[in-house]
Amino acid sequence: MSTRTTHSSIPEKFKYHTATADKMHLESPPISNGTNTNGTKHQDVKPKAKTISSLSYPSQSLQFLRKVREPCVEAHDEFTPSNPPQAKLKLKIIIVGAGLGGLATSIALARRGHQVTVMEQAHQLGEVGAGIQIPSNSSLLLERWGLSNFLSGKVVEPQGMTFRRWENGNAIGYTKLVPDFRESFGASYYVVHRADFHVALHQRALQLGVDVKVNCKVVDYDLKAPAVTLANADSLSADLVIAADGVKSVARRLVLGGIDHQPVHTGFAAYRATVDVQKMKADPDISWLLEKPSLNIWYPKPASGLRGHKLISGKGLEKTVML
Repeated sequence: MSTRTTHSSIPEKFKYHTATADKMHLESPPISNGTNTNGTKHQDVKPKAKTISSLSYPSQSLQFLRKVREPCVEAHDEFTPSNPPQAKLKLKIIIVGAGLGGLATSIALARRGHQVTVMEQAHQLGEVGAGIQIPSNSSLLLERWGLSNFLSGKVVEPQGMTFRRWENGNAIGYTKLVPDFRESFGASYYVVHRADFHVALHQRALQLGVDVKVNCKVVDYDLKAPAVTLANADSLSADLVIAADGVKSVARRLVLGGIDHQPVHTGFAAYRATVDVQKMKADPDISWLLEKPSLNIWYPKPASGLRGHKLISGKGLEKTVML
């Protein structure tokens, strides 16, 4: 049975045609030098290129995004990152937690004229982790929030996304990202290191006047005031308190009426690592992955996958992230 994907075998509603071409010419990775079954040495052999359909990942999600984007963009076309609509009632707001969610929320609220303070328990801001993908619906919002300058030089725009078989690396599917996504959805598809993304959000929040306080651990909430109590016994009140305090949230238990829900193991684990690009370039077995900015996803078995993409760290060092 052939493993090639064609339009004829897929219902029309699941198809996604790129703006420039309906077919993509893909090449599988070379087979490395090794030993044949008869004990003789074989040389590198690059499989023949093949043409496969440029199906999306998943197509219905992109079709939905295109539909919902139009009225949203039309409603905000008159506003720029420096000229957002202002709230009629300005509020004093406390956000607990300066992670990605807390900082993003502070930006959205500060842009509308609210007075925002972010409380973070850590002694200094810092994020760990690996790569984050920012699809067009998210990057469109980040551009509207005025983060483009802060993310410049830190994000990478992959040209496409290739789906591969784990056993041999053969390409079995492809989604073209450049220039199709920006043309279709008004914004590009990016990948970025989590730490760089966090720094960009922090810088933009400060630019908007958000007061980010570190070494401020919130130990209790007053749901009626509303107010927060810090570890040093200080109490701070506001018109609105937003809890973005993570998996060990203090607020969650209070909101749920005293029920202390513990994290539940899903049965899945994600292994993440960064690999130095220079070392990959020196390895002929995998150097082909770095020929151009791209996403490569391997599927060893159903419901699991290995994903790789190229990104640039904040220090200007090229790295490759494997998920």
